[in-house]
Amino acid sequence: MTEDRLDRRLLLRQLGIWAGLVLLPGIITINQPVVVAYVFWGVGFFAALVVFITIARMTQTTELWPWLVASVLPWVINLVVPGNPMYIPVFVVAAGGFAAWIYLRSSATDRLLHDGVEGTGIVIEVVEPKATSAVVNNGYVRRRVRLRVERPDKAKTYEAVLRDLFKVEELPSPGDKIALRIDPEDAKRVAAVPVEKPDEPAKEPSDEDETSSEA
Repeated sequence: MTEDRLDRRLLLRQLGIWAGLVLLPGIITINQPVVVAYVFWGVGFFAALVVFITIARMTQTTELWPWLVASVLPWVINLVVPGNPMYIPVFVVAAGGFAAWIYLRSSATDRLLHDGVEGTGIVIEVVEPKATSAVVNNGYVRRRVRLRVERPDKAKTYEAVLRDLFKVEELPSPGDKIALRIDPEDAKRVAAVPVEKPDEPAKEPSDEDETSSEA
């Protein structure tokens, strides 16, 4: 079983709200006093950040550069637009394009995980980053993994590269098997099936609990 499907309507709504919160403060504060402008900019920035955190959780966005764009773009708009309104269309395209990229990428990943061909990847090599990699998402690191892919509808195996997050203490090793979903239109595009945590067994009452209940 894979995770629940992405709610695309909710994602589209959240992206629209985010884009509005990024663009409107700079537009509203045209010809406004500096103090008023800073208030609108600050409120808009924090509101947009809260919405983007929600979007990132929905789409499992962990790369650094989308966070940088979401953090820097509002301030660029706020500083440029009030004195140069002619740049409004440029920033509308920039914010809209970034939101569209998140939506299209997340939708494609969701389709791959739920509609892709089942397969198995046998680890050939875990490619270590040349630069020091930061630990993200509570002890996870992003790695590129070379795999030998086996799928039931093809006799020959082939190589593909999986880019995913792994727990620091559970990095795969050569020979390990990873459950995959494979893009039927692009066999090289693969995604790891999220591993579901087993339900914890119900705790049996101890002798001390029985004694205390009898008392």
